[in-house]
Amino acid sequence: MKDYHDLNPLESGINWSALRDILLLTPRHFYHRHLIGNRIDPTKAMTLGRFYHAYLLDPAECRGEFACMPDAPSSYTGARYWSSKEGKEVMEEFKALNAGCEIMQLADYDNAAAMTKALVSKPDSAGWLIHYAGENEKAFQWEVDVPGFKQPVLCRGKLDRLVEHEGKKYVVDYKTCRTTPTRDFFGREVGQRLYHAQLAFYADGVGADGAILVPQETSAPFDSSVYKLSDQVLADGREIYALALTRYAERLMEYVLADPAKASAAWPGLKGTQNLSREDMGGWASRDFS
Repeated sequence: MKDYHDLNPLESGINWSALRDILLLTPRHFYHRHLIGNRIDPTKAMTLGRFYHAYLLDPAECRGEFACMPDAPSSYTGARYWSSKEGKEVMEEFKALNAGCEIMQLADYDNAAAMTKALVSKPDSAGWLIHYAGENEKAFQWEVDVPGFKQPVLCRGKLDRLVEHEGKKYVVDYKTCRTTPTRDFFGREVGQRLYHAQLAFYADGVGADGAILVPQETSAPFDSSVYKLSDQVLADGREIYALALTRYAERLMEYVLADPAKASAAWPGLKGTQNLSREDMGGWASRDFS
């Protein structure tokens, strides 16, 4: 069975990460990553983020997708044991017994447990992620009418949580952060990483009344907060995802109508020649070396 993120958008619907690649990278990156399956290998940070999500929101999935690396015998240092013949044999047997699982360090499990304990101690965070009535890891599909195109675009999403609270429906997303998610810092993260477009995309897909982000830091004291996206922020996000859907539909039409041998040409990459200005360099253009 394919992983949710490996599903072909033409068959199963386009998800947010694919739309984001069209906006922040190029249609060619989308084509290679999502249509022909040349996905990039996940970084350690990406794997940890997925692990922390599963540990908190879906323990059953966590047990099925992750396994805790065994301890080395007390007579060895860990690295020396796992590089020995005996240690290599033990590890190969362990991997065989846990085929298909990501092997995580005991320290990762300890950190996830500490994060969960800290989050539970915050009533607002725990309410949205644990206590309020709702569904976790909910996958769904819907269609969006894109102006100028006869057929609607099939979309899909997978929510961390869909919550019913005080008579309203909310999409809730859990974000892990290496930096403390203060309002100033996390507000910039929302804008830079297009979290508001992601949440607007999901909220419209399930007909939610609002959207909640719950960021938590991944190091002590593992603090967290709750940010409710304003109507204006969601409206801004809606414009962004609508633009991405339009670009996708335009490229998709060219792709479907193209000669199969020229199909990849429907997904252009970076421009050939571009001017680089001081504005593109931000503050680095005027550094003081005195």
